[in-house]
Amino acid sequence: MGGHFFEERQSEREADEHQRQFQPDSRGGYLASATDLGTLENAGGGTFIVRESQGVVRAFRADGRFNYVEDANHNRLTAGYTGNLVTSLIHS
Repeated sequence: MGGHFFEERQSEREADEHQRQFQPDSRGGYLASATDLGTLENAGGGTFIVRESQGVVRAFRADGRFNYVEDANHNRLTAGYTGNLVTSLIHS
């Protein structure tokens, strides 16, 4: 991937290799494309959260790696890493 995942144009890479774009706005938030119902939030400390209109949340670590996905019922799947490799997935 190279570099920091979130740079001037914020993006999230979907499993189908579709790339979503979020542009910084003048209020310190981010704007999605007109057809994208998701929102991008700066969660502090270099971490980001993408919230989908259906209630799904995707969180990303400060190094840009996937952290967790959580559904609208608060079922969470969290990735564990050893070095650069995902070595565990924990359901809670």
